[in-house]
Amino acid sequence: MSKDVYVYDITGLLICLGRQPPLAGSPPGRKIYLSLHRSRQLRTLSTGTQIFITESFHRDKAQAEAHDKFREAYWKNVHGIILEVVKKLILKGLIMKELSSIERNLNILFPQSYKNTINKFQLFMEIEFNNYQINLFNEESLFDNLNGFPQWCYLKYLVEINKEKQQMPNIVERHDSNEYINSERVKRGLLFGSLADGACVYFDLEDDFSIWEYWLDDGSIGKIADNFDEILEYGKIIDFE
Repeated sequence: MSKDVYVYDITGLLICLGRQPPLAGSPPGRKIYLSLHRSRQLRTLSTGTQIFITESFHRDKAQAEAHDKFREAYWKNVHGIILEVVKKLILKGLIMKELSSIERNLNILFPQSYKNTINKFQLFMEIEFNNYQINLFNEESLFDNLNGFPQWCYLKYLVEINKEKQQMPNIVERHDSNEYINSERVKRGLLFGSLADGACVYFDLEDDFSIWEYWLDDGSIGKIADNFDEILEYGKIIDFE
């Protein structure tokens, strides 16, 4: 039986990561494939591109254990593989620069309060919250090219270049407590603004879209708010255009 693992419908492009069904009478096997398909309306001469990565099951125990280790490592990196493909498509202009494309790419839903707010301005918006002055990026600038990365996923680059500043390369220290967070979790954060002092502001997708700051000088992080609603409720919009 065929079983798809991920399906991403990206403004006319369909990215499908799934499993190839076995043919009748063939030995057990599995083919993992990543395919890019244009919708019927967008097709020209080509119907799409397919990248095939094939895995085969083996019956003996030693090979099965080796396969399991490979599979575990592979699926751990699937998110990164998809992100790299999506990043290239965005930078080439093959994906529309809209919040909805990010939602489909990452299979997430932005907080409705954030989507309503970003639709209220075209260039910038400044919000004063506690002792922070948060500058929200407009929708288009989320996709600005920064060292080969769309701005919304630029944390992946920042965490990597700053890992030598941490006590261990696989963690990111917090400047608001003595705790630390796994670096891969921070890399998956979604950058959507900055502070007056230049720090980055991002959503933690693994903490219900809580809001954090990332300091560029030492690569540390700190929590700003539990959610975007909290910023709107207790903060104040001081300027926008």
